Amino acid sequence: MRVQMPDVPLIVLTRPAAQAERFAQHCARRFGGRIETLIAPVLKIEPLRPDLEPKPEQSLVFTSENGVLALGPNPAVKGRTAYCVGPQTANAARALGMDAIDAGGAAGDLIARILADMPPGPLLHVRGAHARGHVAQALKAAGLDTQEVIAYRQTEQPLSSEAILRLSGSAPVILPVFSPRSAKLLAMQVPRLGPGVLPISLSAAVAEALPASPNEPVVVAEPNGEAMLASIERHLPPESAC
Repeated sequence: MRVQMPDVPLIVLTRPAAQAERFAQHCARRFGGRIETLIAPVLKIEPLRPDLEPKPEQSLVFTSENGVLALGPNPAVKGRTAYCVGPQTANAARALGMDAIDAGGAAGDLIARILADMPPGPLLHVRGAHARGHVAQALKAAGLDTQEVIAYRQTEQPLSSEAILRLSGSAPVILPVFSPRSAKLLAMQVPRLGPGVLPISLSAAVAEALPASPNEPVVVAEPNGEAMLASIERHLPPESAC
């Protein structure tokens, strides 16, 4: 049972469970007792293709860490070039033995990096059932031989009753949201955020999909976890007040 301390902001994490737990650990190391966290996923990741074996000549394209994890430990991917949307995805690819290239954090950056390199061989975009950015289509339009495979699905999850209560209330809550789909699912379950809730979005597209709010959503400077942590820190009360 969690004991809520007065005036200590609660960070509500709606990412899939594994990513939410890791981000909660980052928050705990960085902010200590200045915050509390509540993990309340609105999505569950379900791998669909653990037996996927890319063709020998294909380089891989990942628009999320979940695409990498859906492959699992797979000898067929070791040593392959892997174009990755951001640092966390690249780290996951390296952990599986891939030669990962970090594109910087957004689908547009990923497309630009691949087009700058113009790899001679075919590409395989490993993605989820719900995807944004039209990465494979953009690469095909530029003349690159690109296929895509759906390796996981993102299943909707109901928010916990505690999360709904806190997201509707006036007590201080920070709500970091990392994807437009998570924002849309939040809006379906909590149509209007309470006056105590400050939403922080990974991008403008995320901010546009959020529930109605009396507080203007904050959009981070860069689409990555470190920028999200920095933005959260700027909106915490001073340490002496905790």
